[in-house]
Amino acid sequence: MPLYPHTATAWIKDDTERTATWERVLITGCRFTQTRGATPSTQGDASARTSTILMQSCTLKRGDRIIMGVCVEEQPPVGSLTISTVHPVYLDETPHHFEVEAS
Repeated sequence: MPLYPHTATAWIKDDTERTATWERVLITGCRFTQTRGATPSTQGDASARTSTILMQSCTLKRGDRIIMGVCVEEQPPVGSLTISTVHPVYLDETPHHFEVEAS
């Protein structure tokens, strides 16, 4: 099995104008790992979904949206996740890969 076997669709958010616009980007060669669970609260458990995405190059930033697989919609669908962090991982002077967290 390859190290980066998955394909994902991301929407890059541009909020420089009055209303946000989205640019859809297809990401091939990534590893998309989803975690499902629950977060306890005083009103009861709330569903929690998080994902860790590993990729060799990355233009994503906090606030962008992502979903596993190919999606042709111009706007992020309801089930897409919001990018919370993007961390480059260095093995020498240049990034070896990027770890992206989304929920």
